[in-house]
Amino acid sequence: MTAEELRGLGASEMRLTRGGVGFAGSLELGFRANLWLRSAVAVRLRVARFHVPSERLLAKRVSEVDWREYLAGDERAELSVSLSRSRLAHAGRVAEVVSGVLPAARAADPSGSQRIYVRIINDTCTLSVDMSGELLHRRGYRRELSRGPLRETIAAALILASSWDPATPFLDPMCGSGTLPIEAALLALRIAPGLNRTFACERWPAASPVEWERLRAEARAQVLPAPPAAILGSDRNAGALGVARRNAERAGVAAHLVLERRALSEIEPPPGIGLLLANPPYGRRVTEVGAIERVYTELGQVLASRFAGWQAAVVSADPRLDRMIPLPRLGEIEFLHGGLRCRLVRLDTGTEVTRSRSRP
Repeated sequence: MTAEELRGLGASEMRLTRGGVGFAGSLELGFRANLWLRSAVAVRLRVARFHVPSERLLAKRVSEVDWREYLAGDERAELSVSLSRSRLAHAGRVAEVVSGVLPAARAADPSGSQRIYVRIINDTCTLSVDMSGELLHRRGYRRELSRGPLRETIAAALILASSWDPATPFLDPMCGSGTLPIEAALLALRIAPGLNRTFACERWPAASPVEWERLRAEARAQVLPAPPAAILGSDRNAGALGVARRNAERAGVAAHLVLERRALSEIEPPPGIGLLLANPPYGRRVTEVGAIERVYTELGQVLASRFAGWQAAVVSADPRLDRMIPLPRLGEIEFLHGGLRCRLVRLDTGTEVTRSRSRP
């Protein structure tokens, strides 16, 4: 999903790696990536890559980087060091060597820090600087949580992976704190997820405040006055729904969402054919299993009887549970959430049936 987003931003030379995507482009592309990526946790700029068999050579090559582009005079460097199959065997000592050649913060009380990543694998060192600062999933709106919350970046990735067309309705029948409908609204309204926050790279001497304001102005100009289709969320828990409404207010999308208190059995599709995306409870405790099984069974019944023709996808951490939904599978995507191995299961709801309600 991240690679597809980067392709849309104009990235080239993309390489999918374990847990990330490498790509090439201008520094401005890196700024845009921080502003627009919905599914990425962080963006880092690779500044050097070299063979490093000794501490002396490490110090020499680190000193050759023009750190004045990335470190303001009053900032301190915060190092993250990892080693694998390296002759330099002690991460603490590597940090000392690198720190010894980095520019020192001139102020006695530095105003902030710039994280620098030192990775040495097979005696090859990669130096990267963090562009994002606070992780990108922290959009700023989710100050309250309910049960089983999805991280914002994972919620956005699940929506993208479901191939939702924002011109069609979106429904989350177990919305909890509202992350899925809020991320759907941000996507449908073309709101850049990083529009209302700042990034570490904005403090770089190499970054122009004028350029950043131009990028934000371009992003604001793309925002739509309203989503093309209905975006709905519901939950049977009044407390969770209150959290969802307050989170939507902070995200600036509350006016564009319909959030209702409804039991799963009361769910009805809005006019049109759209996407139903559900994140049911996972049921980690044995005492919960019976109740959770009933949730999946009921969800399957609702999908089969009322949502024929819709796209449907369910987040599941247990194949035994999602198999209780008696619909054919269109595919699944595995991902980790909070250390738990989960899957997005896409379901075939069949052919649309004729309903009594009129179509738009």
